[in-house]
Amino acid sequence: MPTYASFNTVITVAFAEVDGSPTERITERGFEATRILTCKWSDRIKLAGELRGSFNQGINLVTRVIGHRYPDKLNAIAMDVSIKPFHKLNKPQASGSTALNEYDEVNGAELTVLYRIPDGLDEPSPDQDPQDIFITENLEPSAEFLTIPTEKLFFDTGAAEPIDASPAFILVAIDWVYTIHNLKKVPPGTFDLIGKSNKLAHESKKFERTFAPETLLFNPPSLDPRINTDGEQRYTITYRMTHRPVGWNKKLKPGEFEGTGDDRFPKFVPIFTDDGKVYKIYQPKSFNGILST
Repeated sequence: MPTYASFNTVITVAFAEVDGSPTERITERGFEATRILTCKWSDRIKLAGELRGSFNQGINLVTRVIGHRYPDKLNAIAMDVSIKPFHKLNKPQASGSTALNEYDEVNGAELTVLYRIPDGLDEPSPDQDPQDIFITENLEPSAEFLTIPTEKLFFDTGAAEPIDASPAFILVAIDWVYTIHNLKKVPPGTFDLIGKSNKLAHESKKFERTFAPETLLFNPPSLDPRINTDGEQRYTITYRMTHRPVGWNKKLKPGEFEGTGDDRFPKFVPIFTDDGKVYKIYQPKSFNGILST
């Protein structure tokens, strides 16, 4: 098992910042800033690499050099660096040459550096590695439209006039949206859980809410594969689980209600096969292999 270590980058290349830099923005994604720097043309690649950080994987040691931090907001990391010439062309290359043009050596390169807070982290620690695996959660209201069977429902208090149409009601539910960022591979068995209910209780740490067994239905996940700046394949995978408080393996029983007065609610009960065994439409499975509980 390799050892993992993270370090802040160290800038060893001399550079200057141009007039009018930086520019800063507050967007829906949070804080962003752009700095325009200049350095020797021959140092441009080295400076860009030091600004962006690096990842090195050996047999026994995996090290991450975290990208340069924005001086006035250390949670913002250098996420992208582009390079172009800054001073006049010094030595153009002849037609057909495979060599690059040469520019003034002093401040011959201009680097545009984009800083932002890594996705999904509102205020990461200054020691947070932007390539680490992290989790974001959200709760989104949803609803199920149902009709109540007409049994034991009447238009009068004496139960003499049965209603002639099934009334409708909304069963309120919640979608628990659970996203894991920067995965190196998709957890095994992920797609086998589609259409299954949770065998065990699970807790949303962010919302301090516990979902009882068989109240979560696993919907098809969305997968976003990306190649990061170090050329590594990473995945962002979003699980959407619908929470049905009455449970997914219970059905509405005609003519029966729970509660009293204004709090009376249609009764949901288990169903059985002809051999007396409970029939579970949404087979309970463990979600532990994909959720950090």
